[in-house]
Amino acid sequence: MPLREGNVAAVRELFAQCLEIRRTLGDQWSIADSLEAYAALASVESRPLDAARLCGAAEAVREAIGALLPTGERRRHEQDVTAARAQSDDASFAGAWAEGRALSPAQAVALAQDMRRE
Repeated sequence: MPLREGNVAAVRELFAQCLEIRRTLGDQWSIADSLEAYAALASVESRPLDAARLCGAAEAVREAIGALLPTGERRRHEQDVTAARAQSDDASFAGAWAEGRALSPAQAVALAQDMRRE
């Protein structure tokens, strides 16, 4: 995956395009997937609290639509969460995760989109 290979700028652009298409279509399952991808990006960029917020938001979206994280994606998700958590203290990470869970899907998308501008 290019993100793991260090091509962050290219990955960020692809993520932005995917998220915009998914937002336009209103595909909540895919939006949750995009939020997870942005969380991984935030972790790679040493932004653990943004990663936690985005993971929390993705989790809330999945719960709202009754969709579980696909089994094949759980290992990668757990690795991403572990990497982000290692960059922060537990209380801050948990607080940011809770903040993400409290976001509306539109607010979560806006958070991810704001990462593109930074």
